[in-house]
Amino acid sequence: MKPNMKRFLLSALFTVMAISLLSAQQKENWYGNVTAADSSAVVDAQWRRVEIENGVYYMSLSFEGNLFSSNQFISAVEFTPSANGVAMELLCSEQERKGTSQMASEAGVLAAVNGNFFSFNKPHNAVCHLVVGGRLINGNGDENRTKRGRTNDGVLIIDSCSRVTIANPDDLDMDFEKRLGDPYVMSCGPLLMHAGATLPIEEVSFNYNRHPRTAIAVFPNGKIWLVCVDGRSAQANGMSLVEMRAFFKWLGAKDLLNLDGGGSTALYIEKSVADSKGIENSNGIVSYPCDNKKFDHNGERRVPNCVAIRVVEKQHSLE
Repeated sequence: MKPNMKRFLLSALFTVMAISLLSAQQKENWYGNVTAADSSAVVDAQWRRVEIENGVYYMSLSFEGNLFSSNQFISAVEFTPSANGVAMELLCSEQERKGTSQMASEAGVLAAVNGNFFSFNKPHNAVCHLVVGGRLINGNGDENRTKRGRTNDGVLIIDSCSRVTIANPDDLDMDFEKRLGDPYVMSCGPLLMHAGATLPIEEVSFNYNRHPRTAIAVFPNGKIWLVCVDGRSAQANGMSLVEMRAFFKWLGAKDLLNLDGGGSTALYIEKSVADSKGIENSNGIVSYPCDNKKFDHNGERRVPNCVAIRVVEKQHSLE
């Protein structure tokens, strides 16, 4: 064998071995296994529930090593759109990014979570479709894209009667949102459950590593949860999307849409409430956002949009 060919083959072999080793190391932190014991822990868990408005509940729950062999802290707001004068909407700050709490407080809403993925570069727009109050804020990113990705394979739709739908458009239908005429539309993803069915999750680190997560869950009885799963701390390890999908399947959700997570994850409530740890929020934030690398309520990241619920006049509801 010629020396040059030998060197080439050795180089190729070392490259393949390095790639395989890197892949194995990356997968060491993948969390895709769920057990019957995990299911029982979720079904038997006792949520702390506080009614913050007629028919609207703040809920929190913590696990200490007994869910996915990890520590978890989950907070949510449960409500039924169009009932008791409660409506869901989207908020947007176009000129500058703001904390979810600031955006929600300025809008006078009851509760809010951070919204969809965005660019850290100005003008900080969402990187997928967003319509707020009937006005197009951003399209589905690069016009040359011909297929949906994990950031826009699900669509949150809020119609003029406050009815909420989570749609599952065809992967090749990049114009789905353009054909809608609803006042609030937000694309995001991955879409983890739809119409009661669990959807496949791509085997990539974003999906299988544990991170803080924000999501919208819809249940067969019409109730909706705005949810935050805290993470990146010893007290709250975060979830992989496989774990979060299993968590809500066990709770009986029919639709589950992942929103932007990580340092963006934050849940705001207008009223002061204590969580399952007995800690009361002082700034409206009831989750434990991690951008300050501390397990407290002060690590909020500034974001360009959020999902909110508002108390409205009765005549605006379906009833």
